[in-house]
Amino acid sequence: MGRRMGERSTLLAGAVPAALILMAALAACGSAPGRGAAGRSTSASSGPTSSAPATGAMPAYFVDDVQSAGAVSGGILQVRSSVTGRLADSPPIQALAVAPLSAPGTFAIARLLGQGCATALYRITLSAAGIPGPLIRFGPAIRGQVVAMATDADGGVIGYTAQPCGSKSATGAAPAGYLGVLGVRSGTVRSFGSVDVYGTGSISAASLSLSADGGLLAFAGAITGTGGSAVERGVWLLRTTSPAGTLRERGRLVLASPAAGPVLASAILSPDGASFDLCDVTTSQTAPTDEIAAYRTSSGQLEQVIASLAGNVPAFGLAPLYCPIAASSGDRYLLAPYWLRADRAPPFAATVRVARIDLMTGAIARLSFRLPGSGGMSVADGLTVAW
Repeated sequence: MGRRMGERSTLLAGAVPAALILMAALAACGSAPGRGAAGRSTSASSGPTSSAPATGAMPAYFVDDVQSAGAVSGGILQVRSSVTGRLADSPPIQALAVAPLSAPGTFAIARLLGQGCATALYRITLSAAGIPGPLIRFGPAIRGQVVAMATDADGGVIGYTAQPCGSKSATGAAPAGYLGVLGVRSGTVRSFGSVDVYGTGSISAASLSLSADGGLLAFAGAITGTGGSAVERGVWLLRTTSPAGTLRERGRLVLASPAAGPVLASAILSPDGASFDLCDVTTSQTAPTDEIAAYRTSSGQLEQVIASLAGNVPAFGLAPLYCPIAASSGDRYLLAPYWLRADRAPPFAATVRVARIDLMTGAIARLSFRLPGSGGMSVADGLTVAW
C-alpha cells in the first residue's frame, strides 16, 4: 500500500519543535500534484457512528483541541464541518490530547484524572449532526500528564508522550518525561524514557503517529541541549515492540537537519508504515512557508512535495506556531492548520486557517474560522486537529 512517488528527489532540510502548537502566518496557494492514497484498515466502533463515511471518503466532521497560554488542565474541544469549518458543537470537555479511535467519528480523549498526576482515556462518538455522545472511560490510568497521543487502526495500541506534573524533582533537577505504548486490551505499557520536557538535554517528542497495525511509531522532535535549546532536529521511528529504554537507544533517526534549519513540525505515517507525510516549516521573517511532503521511512528520501503554504509574518508578541497535520481514515485527505492571528482587542478571539488537501487529486481547499474569545485571560494561541 505504498504511496505513489513524485519526480522530485532532493532531500529537504527540516526540523521539529519541542511542543505541539500551531503555525502563525501562512496562506494556502494552488493545488498539489495528486498521488494515490494508501488504504487505512479500520474496524467497527463499540457503538453506532452514523457520521462515519465509507472507507476513503472525507469524514463529515473533524475535532480540534484549542490550546491557550497558561492553561494546565487541557484545551477546549470543538467539532467542526470538514467542508466549511463551521462549528457543529463545543462540548464542555477539556482535553489534553485527542486522536481518532477505531472508526471515523470515534475519538480517544486524554483528560486529567482527579487532582493527582495522572491521565485518563475516554472514548466519544459523533452523531450524524456532529454532536459528541457521552464520554466512556477505557484503559488504565496513565502516569503523568499526556502531551501528545496517536492510535493504530483498531484502537488496540495507543502511543503517547507524558510529562511529570512538577517542574523539578526532589533533588532540584528538571524531570524528564517519557514516551509510552499502551496495549489497550492487555493494559500493558512499554516506556521509553528521557523525553525532554523541561530542557533535560534529551529528545523532545511532539507529534506522534502509528502505523495501522500499531507496530511502528513515528515522531517529530529535536535533540536538546542545555536549557532545552535544539541541537539537532528530525523525525524518528520506533518499533513499539522494542525493549524498554530511552528514545536515543531505541529510536532511529530517519530524517535530520541542523537546529538552525526549517522546523519539521509534524509527521503522519502511511497505514503500512512505508512512508510518512511531513510538515516542514521555514520561519522566515519575510516569507514564512509550510511545505508538506512525503518521505520513505526506510531511507528518509523525499518522494513527493504535496503542498506549499505561504503567508504573512506572525504579529509581534506571538509565539511561533507550527502546523499539526492530521490524516483521515483511508489516508486520502490531510488537514493542515497553518495560519493563526489573534485580535488585538477584546474578546481576543483568534482566526485560524486550515488547508484540506485531497491526496488523490492534489486539490487544496482553505477553511477559515474563529476560535473562542477569552476577554484577555488565557488567550488561545494554537490548536491540534483529529479526523
